[in-house]
Amino acid sequence: MKVVVLGGSGSVGLEITKALLSCDECQVSSSYCKNPDPLQGLVEQNRDLLRAFRIDLEDFASIEAVMRGEINHLGGLDVIVNAAGAAGKPDFLIRADVERIESVISVNLTGPILATKFAVPFLLEKQKSAVLNISSVSAVVPTGGVT
Repeated sequence: MKVVVLGGSGSVGLEITKALLSCDECQVSSSYCKNPDPLQGLVEQNRDLLRAFRIDLEDFASIEAVMRGEINHLGGLDVIVNAAGAAGKPDFLIRADVERIESVISVNLTGPILATKFAVPFLLEKQKSAVLNISSVSAVVPTGGVT
């Protein structure tokens, strides 16, 4: 199974990446935005199965090229996992300026949608494929000042 994990250096994405590495015959490309450190130990231990790559989900113009590069590296795609996310602090809605709000929307929504859009043609080549979208608990349980 060939998998791209967006948000692979975050807490949820990192655990998903670890779980995928325990599967037989999984090849994983797992992303980070600013800090590759959480993924580096895993990459060193699993060089044949795991590759870390940088993607900026706020840079819409580069998302297609980065996704195509990772899919080409894997030799196809079976699953894309959208686990990237930018969190707001408890007073987010009160204190955030327009740029910060746009940044959170880009990382949590627009960027993953675009990455998935570019992945879909590769997913449709497979008899079985999947898009897995991970959301925060804030999607279900309100967080004071944030949702």
